[in-house]
Amino acid sequence: MSSAYIEAFSHATEDLNKVSKAMLNLLPPELRGKVEVSYEVVKGHYDNQIVILRTELKGEDAECFIKYIASSMSEVDKAILRATLDLRMEESRSLYLRLDKGAAYAGKFKLVDRGEAIKVKLTLTLPRGRSLRSYLSEVGLA
Repeated sequence: MSSAYIEAFSHATEDLNKVSKAMLNLLPPELRGKVEVSYEVVKGHYDNQIVILRTELKGEDAECFIKYIASSMSEVDKAILRATLDLRMEESRSLYLRLDKGAAYAGKFKLVDRGEAIKVKLTLTLPRGRSLRSYLSEVGLA
């Protein structure tokens, strides 16, 4: 079964509601009201409070999310994804993305390499002999 794991950090200087909204903005509208987001409060290096927001989608919801990313991401970011695909894949089953938190708050998908990001791990269950690369190409993501 395919899954999508999404995680964001809300630092003490950030508005937790805005970070939560940014994370939910990455989801297709039909999934936003049905996912559960967990919140874990941890301490940072300087004893500052950090809240880790997490959610996971499985099966059809994960597939819907992947297709939503593909339809929402810019052609420039898709080209970057294609060029860096080998660096973002693990064992040809999982794909890792870092999406700009500020852009997500505005409802946009923007790949980033560093800085404030929402982390996405896509793990796909594909039929034997089918590659992650070919699946991503088929859905229009890479």
